[in-house]
Amino acid sequence: MRIKKIIMLAMLLTIVSGGEVTAMAQTKQINKFTHVKVSKHTVSGKTTKYAHVKLTHLKHSEKVNTKADKNGKFVLKVSQNNLTKLRFKLKAVKQGFKGRTYTHAIKITKPAINHETVAGPNATKPENLAKPQTLDENNNTGNTNNNNPSKPALPVIPSKSNEQLIKEKKAQLEIAKDAYAKIVVELEPEFAKLFSSFEEYDDEFLTGYQYDIERARLEVQRKLTTGNPDEIAIAKKNLELAKDKYEKYLPLYIATDKKFYALRGRIRPFADAVNKLAKELQILQPDAPYEGSYINY
Repeated sequence: MRIKKIIMLAMLLTIVSGGEVTAMAQTKQINKFTHVKVSKHTVSGKTTKYAHVKLTHLKHSEKVNTKADKNGKFVLKVSQNNLTKLRFKLKAVKQGFKGRTYTHAIKITKPAINHETVAGPNATKPENLAKPQTLDENNNTGNTNNNNPSKPALPVIPSKSNEQLIKEKKAQLEIAKDAYAKIVVELEPEFAKLFSSFEEYDDEFLTGYQYDIERARLEVQRKLTTGNPDEIAIAKKNLELAKDKYEKYLPLYIATDKKFYALRGRIRPFADAVNKLAKELQILQPDAPYEGSYINY
């Protein structure tokens, strides 16, 4: 009872003071994000206890949120995004507190160049660099030190820029998309022929027939409780009709389904090749739209 009185008193003070108590509470700031750890599909960290933490700026319309525990710890998991390659944000909110935002920046590391691999084991040593050549009286090239000639250093091959890699990957993706489109067009007549002879090829029909059987079975049980022989006979007859309809439909459905998946299996490798290249391209340009195939085969 004492606790209830305290709560009511606090509410009364809030109303009388024009919301000053609420305003004071809202001046509190949610704790900064600390101990943030990011892996491919998981981000964890710590903030204010029981704060609602939301992961934003994800691709593929993925939405992820959670609630911090009593120690402020939280863990968020994604399935369609690579968090290590993505600039995402964490947002924490809690009633009576000012929100807090944390931005994860992408770390870009330049590949180290192994000079011994690119230019040879001795190319970087000054004492082994080729000495300047001169022309003799017969206009032939020769080394200034005839007693100790040295080989010229191999040229250092510069690594490809990110723009060059993107351009090459896009060219590969276009080739894969053309091959994918070609096989789809080639198989369209077979798909059309398959469905023209069987317009009711649909999972919904199969499920509907199964529901009809279950409804008829329930009706039989209801009529058995009445004890009326005529009504029981009619219910059992309806059950048998529902079973016959399903059994008649089932072989045709299975045969058509088998042919459909066989055709789809011929398309699948081409679709997989397109999506594989699209994912590799997205790693090179994470902020660009996904360029894979959205056609479901």
